[in-house]
Amino acid sequence: METFGSELATVDPGVVEILVPFSSRLTQQDGFLHAGVVIAAADSACGYAALTLMEHDRRVLTVELKVNLLAAASGDRLIARGEVLRADRRSRSAAATLTSSLATRPTRSRPS
Repeated sequence: METFGSELATVDPGVVEILVPFSSRLTQQDGFLHAGVVIAAADSACGYAALTLMEHDRRVLTVELKVNLLAAASGDRLIARGEVLRADRRSRSAAATLTSSLATRPTRSRPS
């Protein structure tokens, strides 16, 4: 996330928000934030959210990732909010909601 200039905005048990500032270095040919950046932010927000509920000697690894991009991302920044939906002994399931500062509809991702 450092490559994208991102910062952690919120870190609470089971919830993490990452802010990604828009930059021309991160856009695709039409000027929208590249989907790879959006997906990386979603994955990181969900992973860090899961990590907040784990023991300190444990690690997080994404084993499944499904993304539905509902609108192009444009504006001043992307906000990736990861929230744990279910946590059991061996796995965590989380969902990410991504919005941009000027978005009219959120982009939704459901990594597991």
